[in-house]
Amino acid sequence: MCTVIVKEKAVGGFFVVGLLVLSTLGMSMGLSFSNNAEVEGSGFELTSFAGGSGTEDDPYLIENVHQLQNMSEDLEAHYELIDDVDASETKNWNDGKGFEPVGEMGENLYFNGSLDGKGHEIKGFYINRPENDSVGLFGYMIGPVNDVRIVDAEVKGNNDVGLLVGHLDLGGVSFSYGSGKVSGNSSTGGLVGYTSRGIVRKSYADVDVIGEDGITGGLVGLSSGTRVFNSYALGNTTGVSNVGGLIGRVVGWSPPLAPAVVTNSYSAGYVMGKEDVGGLVGYSGLAANISGSFWDIESSGQNESDGGTGKTTAEMKDVATFTDLSTEGLDEPWDFVGNPNDDEGDEDIWDIDGITNDGYPFLSGQVTEKFSLTVNVEGEGTTDPEPGTHIYEEGEEVSVEAFPDDG
Repeated sequence: MCTVIVKEKAVGGFFVVGLLVLSTLGMSMGLSFSNNAEVEGSGFELTSFAGGSGTEDDPYLIENVHQLQNMSEDLEAHYELIDDVDASETKNWNDGKGFEPVGEMGENLYFNGSLDGKGHEIKGFYINRPENDSVGLFGYMIGPVNDVRIVDAEVKGNNDVGLLVGHLDLGGVSFSYGSGKVSGNSSTGGLVGYTSRGIVRKSYADVDVIGEDGITGGLVGLSSGTRVFNSYALGNTTGVSNVGGLIGRVVGWSPPLAPAVVTNSYSAGYVMGKEDVGGLVGYSGLAANISGSFWDIESSGQNESDGGTGKTTAEMKDVATFTDLSTEGLDEPWDFVGNPNDDEGDEDIWDIDGITNDGYPFLSGQVTEKFSLTVNVEGEGTTDPEPGTHIYEEGEEVSVEAFPDDG
């Protein structure tokens, strides 16, 4: 259902149509706290959760940034977002250091619970801890994170730095994304800094990543014995060595323990470094298996990669590149909505419409569903937007202006 509001002005036939899109076309034990108990010198408050007991079947419910920080008080509990979280105030926390990462390296110090974001956004998240290792929303974790969306964030750390997870060990990241800026020293990634024997799937990052030393990636910095699949990165990646548009360094553990796998993934951001620099992967080593994955040789500025296949921008925006088995570098077709070409998958993981992601493929379940608006002109005149079909996100308000010719 759409609501269209029409306003008329008797000035040369000028009129404005406002279109408001209202719906889709179709996309254990725990601790509780007394309300608003201030923690001296921290900049945040310990507040009770919005509900739940912290078990897997009854997770703690989070609706604000104070409750998000309170995950540090029970590292084995399960959590769930029930609303978007405005985290912009974290820039003023802890004398400018911002949010304190949940979990750190050490026995009984890492996060071993879970967080289900339910598609909600964490907005304006901030960490400034350049002397600390394992920096991100989660510092060091082994549990699963699902459907968490971090938007317009800024994170600074030393080693193992990412918007969502600094150090992921045996855990999994699914259906999650991040946008903003990340900077660190070594093992710096847009979403995950360092991951060992984990899984990153159906996730993406549109993050500008800067690594001051080695191992820098647009999505993951260092992938060790980890499976990365159905994921992508769009942001710019700058580092020194082991620099990749998707992953900086990919290595497995000695067979048959844990190979490192990258499949059905791509990158399209600009990549710059000095040594072992690649459009998709900077360096791949022992037991690394990279297949069915691509990078844009034009937008990245890189003709080489230690894994994957380079394509032109036009090819990267053509669904045939990912679904026609005649494509160089494609072993199995990606699973797209509508089953184009040789695609016979039934999960509809990917989609492409020529507009979303500037025309690059996107994950069908992670993008706000769209409405189409078609503008037709009868008689002589111009419109803004111009005549044709335009795609807008759910909830977006659109103004359409029409200007008749003077004659």
